[in-house]
Amino acid sequence: MADTTPKEEGIVRTISDAPPSHYVVKIQSVSLLKNNIDQYVSDAFDAGGYKWKLVVHPSGNKNKKVTDHISLYIKLADTSNLHPGWEVHAVIRMFLYDQKKDNYYVVQDAEEKTRRFRAMKVEWGHDRFIALTEFYNASNGYWVDDVCVFGVEVSVRKEIKLPGRDCLTLIQNPVEDNLSWEIKELNFRKDCYESNALQYWKIRIYPKGLDGGKGTHVSVYLALADAKPSTQIYAEFKVRIVDQSNSNHISSKPEKCCSWFNATNAAYGWPKFMSIDEFRKPQGGYLVNETCRVEADIKVLGVADEPDDLISNNSASDCKEIILT
Repeated sequence: MADTTPKEEGIVRTISDAPPSHYVVKIQSVSLLKNNIDQYVSDAFDAGGYKWKLVVHPSGNKNKKVTDHISLYIKLADTSNLHPGWEVHAVIRMFLYDQKKDNYYVVQDAEEKTRRFRAMKVEWGHDRFIALTEFYNASNGYWVDDVCVFGVEVSVRKEIKLPGRDCLTLIQNPVEDNLSWEIKELNFRKDCYESNALQYWKIRIYPKGLDGGKGTHVSVYLALADAKPSTQIYAEFKVRIVDQSNSNHISSKPEKCCSWFNATNAAYGWPKFMSIDEFRKPQGGYLVNETCRVEADIKVLGVADEPDDLISNNSASDCKEIILT
């Protein structure tokens, strides 16, 4: 019998000897299932760091006006722990076992196209996975002794945060915070010193250097004290090591910097802030009686955070709310 499943652009239907690597569900008494239940939802299974379920419509998805095919879908089983602005992009392969030939009928997107799962669309699949005439054709082996086997593979390719979930607040008249920090008993056996928090901020100093300045320079960084995953802070700042003897300062170059700080990029600084030799010179005044003073002037110019009220399902998902204060 010829395959009566309609050809779909971008969909590839193949035969594979390899079984699905993530999940298999065996359904017994298929005839009872199709006559009494519109859909079957499997137990949750793990793939790519997420929990999923397989959804089978044995006589077609009536909501899609399908009555002559089996409809097969995969859905995210638990989205309660997902950040509201995140998406999951995955490559999906769906399987049906041929019990006579010991191989699998496989339906997937051409060129491993990824499918986008998000809060508004947690389910994706094929309305016309296989024609019922093909499924019940005894020569095919998909339905044997009233038993069939479905399977699925899920390859998560990436997860992204939607820009539309941010609320950006630009501060019209920013207030400058001044952070002053004194390090006592500084020695060069310790890799890093970190100040207490002031508002959002901490200062870190590496006496032996970090990255490109390791072994030759003192490295100084300004860092977020509490880097929350949903928050970004845009700040203008200046950091200096104080000359305690002559009341002069060594400042960052350029004198003032601006940068975004977030959970991924929580610190900004200078691996070669000052050479170790210059820092240790007695006449320099930067290290006096094993004491060093570091200061920072910081202006928060803008904050991007998750809004209290997410945009409605009827709104465009790519808009960003701008609030001037």
